[in-house]
Amino acid sequence: MERTLPPIEKQQKETQSMVDERLVLRFQILDNNKLLLNNKPIALATVRKTVANFVAPKGKEHIIQLQADSHASYNTYFSLQNEIVAAYNDLRNKRAEQLYGKLYQLCSAEQQEQIADEIPQRISEVYTTENAKTQKGGAQ
Repeated sequence: MERTLPPIEKQQKETQSMVDERLVLRFQILDNNKLLLNNKPIALATVRKTVANFVAPKGKEHIIQLQADSHASYNTYFSLQNEIVAAYNDLRNKRAEQLYGKLYQLCSAEQQEQIADEIPQRISEVYTTENAKTQKGGAQ
């Protein structure tokens, strides 16, 4: 019996997932290194608390979206990322204290996995590709 592969589809199907906008926290770094949260200015010093307050009640049902202008500095980008990750660490430590009476880092691998499943790091990075060949990266 002869077998053949199915014909190649001429058009690629793109599947878009529908995400409830109330579950997305959008950070943007502008070319002048200013931070925006959902299109409003935000200070780096308030990011950790803002992320923690957003993620805590939502559990697994959230997305933190990060978009940086190609001219933004790496320092600003990494500082923002560090604050977001620190918020997750704070939430995981708090949950570990509630469940096991110790910090997340001191929990067993199984305990850490359970907490990480309850409070997953859901960070999405958005990249723009327009003018990608003519743009230079940000300053270091």
